[in-house]
Amino acid sequence: MKYEELVRNFSWNEVKNYFGKDFRDKLIRDSSDTAVFRVDSKWDKESLSYSQLKDKAQRLSAFLRHEFKVKKGDVVACLASKKVEQVVYLVSSWILGAIYEPLFTAFGPAAIEMRTRDRKPKVILAQDDQYDKIKDMFNNIITFPGKTGNSVSFDEAISYDRLRRDEWEKISYDDPSGLQYTSGTTRYSQNHLLKNKPVVLVSVSSDLFK
Repeated sequence: MKYEELVRNFSWNEVKNYFGKDFRDKLIRDSSDTAVFRVDSKWDKESLSYSQLKDKAQRLSAFLRHEFKVKKGDVVACLASKKVEQVVYLVSSWILGAIYEPLFTAFGPAAIEMRTRDRKPKVILAQDDQYDKIKDMFNNIITFPGKTGNSVSFDEAISYDRLRRDEWEKISYDDPSGLQYTSGTTRYSQNHLLKNKPVVLVSVSSDLFK
């Protein structure tokens, strides 16, 4: 399908019919198909099936809810560089109805503090080599691949019992799911709250343009 045709014929009703009652069930599902695939600088490969991703995300969601008291509308920040753990964390934010905020690993402490001042994250996931930047800013820190300082290790966080499907937070297309800041190169960095709708559109587009 051509892009122009897609725009001309777009209908939210068709999108909602495609996804059904809850769009997350299309994205977080039981399947042996590959959901995440990563190749690092040494050409080592890492992947997760949809079933594996769902399992880890439900376990992490349970930990975040019960240990760090994350609830719908809370910001959950991430300071990492394109790792599989990030995807698990992102999906867990959808399960809990939390707002995912990505942070660039090149940021120093001042840039991170400025971008987390307006809506303080309830928890932050960070690569262990980023820990020293944030150790004095946040109480709830999860690090990977290992535990650093007073953080909780990612492996410990996903050892929790899974959050059942009926325990997922109820969300809508218009609920916020992402918090993004501008670069700040031309003026002070500005925040933008993103709704669930863009997440859904990316998924639909991926299916249509296969």
